[in-house]
Amino acid sequence: MDKVSVFPEVTSIVNNVISSVGNTSLGEVEHTLHGKPFIMETLRGLVFQISASSFFQTNTHQAEVLYRLIQECANLRGDGSEIVLDLVKHVYGYEVVAQATADARVNVKLNGIHNATFIQGDLNKVDENSGNNF
Repeated sequence: MDKVSVFPEVTSIVNNVISSVGNTSLGEVEHTLHGKPFIMETLRGLVFQISASSFFQTNTHQAEVLYRLIQECANLRGDGSEIVLDLVKHVYGYEVVAQATADARVNVKLNGIHNATFIQGDLNKVDENSGNNF
C-alpha cells in the first residue's frame, strides 16, 4: 500500500532544498514528490492556490477569528457579500518571492478580484523609479 494513501488529507509533498545554513524557508530548488506543486485552501469563501514558497496562514481557524474581528471593526454586514477589498479602490502587494507573487496573481483571478495588483520586488531596494511598477 502506498504510504501516502494512508493519509488522504495529504494532497502534496514538496521537498524544498536549501544548501545554505541559516534562518530561511526559501530553498533554491523544489521537488514535487506527491501530488501537485501547490495546495488549495478556502478561507472566508475565497479559494487560494498556495505553493511551497508562498506564505499562507496555516492556522485557518484563527485566521477566521481575525477576519471576524476586522469585519466587526469595519462595520461590514457579515453576510459574506463584502470583503475587506471592498473598502478600498485598489490594493497593491509588493513581494520579494517570485512564486508568491505568481500565486497572488492566480488567486485574484480565481476569486474574481479586480482591484488588486501584485509586484515582484524587494522593498529594501525601493528607489525613485519603483513607482513605475504600479
